[in-house]
Amino acid sequence: MEVYIMKSNKSNVTFMLVVLGIIVAILASLAFLTKHEEKQVASKLPTTKEYENAYKGEVKDFDYENQPVIGEKDAPVKIVEFGDFKCPSCAMWEKTVFPQIYTDYVHTGKVQFYFINWQFLDVDSVLAGVAGEALYHQNPDAFWQFYSKIYENQGPESKKWATEKFLLGFVKDNITGIDYKQFEKDLKERKYMDLVRKDFLIGQKYGVGGTPAIYVNGKQVKDNSYEEIRNAIENAMGEKK
Repeated sequence: MEVYIMKSNKSNVTFMLVVLGIIVAILASLAFLTKHEEKQVASKLPTTKEYENAYKGEVKDFDYENQPVIGEKDAPVKIVEFGDFKCPSCAMWEKTVFPQIYTDYVHTGKVQFYFINWQFLDVDSVLAGVAGEALYHQNPDAFWQFYSKIYENQGPESKKWATEKFLLGFVKDNITGIDYKQFEKDLKERKYMDLVRKDFLIGQKYGVGGTPAIYVNGKQVKDNSYEEIRNAIENAMGEKK
């Protein structure tokens, strides 16, 4: 009986060691796959150097004529949002404040609303900005679809979720009114990265330090609440009279 118990214990120990070895092997394989996937993702994202070298020209103003915009051309007030598509505060602002501004001022012909890239959180922010520019240059309405829906589907700020693969799939499933093949080509070639970089330099020129940053007729609104922006709009309209 004693011999049987000893053999049984040895068998259990051997079994546990085998199981432990299998678990270690699986974890090692998963770690390898994760690192491999991260390398693949990184290879399809802009590098910091590539982004910084994308535009070397001067910036003089908000470059209104080249920015995504909604609203009447003769609206007396121009609002600019500097935003980052990975920014949680931008997503919350788009959900809670922007609809009020649109209803009360854009829809009524009092405000033109512009979006300017200030993609600073990570290199996949830059790629999301490139995607937005590619859509805008095909169809301005497609950009505003993207503006709304990308925030609805925003991933964690700490993760590189706005990858080439994600953006291609996201646009294919969610954005209408475009030539998808052209968009795919433009994104993969990073055709509009120079404009994203130029936008960032505009933000630097005007003192942007984070997102969302809101400007009303060229003046920054320090508090991004609807009430403060409304006051800035009303003051700007009073100055126009």
